[in-house]
Amino acid sequence: MFIFFFSFFSFFLFFHLKAQSFYQEKEPKTDFYRIGLGAGTFFAAPKPSYDKIENQIVPVLSLGFGRRYNDHFSLRSTFSFQQFSSDELLIQEGTGLEVSEPIFQGYNYALDITPTVNLMPSFHHMSRPILDLYAGLGLGYLLTYRTEKFIFKEKDYEFSFFESSFYFPARVSAVIRLGILSDLEVEGAFFYTFLNDSKSEGGLKKDSDHFGQLNLVYRRYLK
Repeated sequence: MFIFFFSFFSFFLFFHLKAQSFYQEKEPKTDFYRIGLGAGTFFAAPKPSYDKIENQIVPVLSLGFGRRYNDHFSLRSTFSFQQFSSDELLIQEGTGLEVSEPIFQGYNYALDITPTVNLMPSFHHMSRPILDLYAGLGLGYLLTYRTEKFIFKEKDYEFSFFESSFYFPARVSAVIRLGILSDLEVEGAFFYTFLNDSKSEGGLKKDSDHFGQLNLVYRRYLK
């Protein structure tokens, strides 16, 4: 009798666990987090005292969360930290091309919310394709701290300041499925800012400074 009850209990427990596991797989997982590491650059606005600006490629770190709402649509929030630095190229008559020291050096903190659309429909995490493409345009806010050098009347000046701006992040990514709950993304991002739109120097209206990124991102769905 004991063996009979033990066998029945074991069978019931095994069936219950299998059913629970099967139910968990049937239930779609829509929330996910993202951790990214990559490289970025800084598109500096032109200056009246310089002929050309060369921007350096520097590391980028990002952390984000998101949720899928239907087959094609998801919403992501991303926080990123990016250093930036640039060299100024001065063209002087009779001497050719001369490279100065970096005149832009700093970092930015950026936070944005970006609606994204994926090419392959897949609301359920179990039906995700091996390869998918995503694109989105959002709205964010960033804070920069930088040290800037410039030349005025053949004298060098240097100052540091904080600056903030709204920005429009444009994101495009290719996603490779790694497992049931994990993906690997290669994401390109461009931040269109309004950092310097209200400034002018020497009668020359400046364009804004912008940022670009190329990130390798690990994404995992939450249990």
